[in-house]
Amino acid sequence: MFYKELEEFRELILSKEFGEAHEVLEDTWRKNRDSVEGKILKGFINGATALQLRKLGRVESSEKVWKTFEKFMKLFSEDSPQNFFEIRNLLETNWN
Repeated sequence: MFYKELEEFRELILSKEFGEAHEVLEDTWRKNRDSVEGKILKGFINGATALQLRKLGRVESSEKVWKTFEKFMKLFSEDSPQNFFEIRNLLETNWN
């Protein structure tokens, strides 16, 4: 389940390359947009976008996009893949 893309996304977030991270998941999200996993991917994209906006000094915009990230993160369940939890935590750590 799109492990390669998630690993690349994780590495880019670790490198603070938030805009590039967003791009890595875009096609995968489009192919899976109607599934719960696809919605979580959309949340990850929003998280990376919010971090990029904040990095650029666009604080108000970043806060709006971050709220969308938080909305999608409510879709997590105990059955979600472990790497989803790791990425969510990584995004949240960069936000705080």
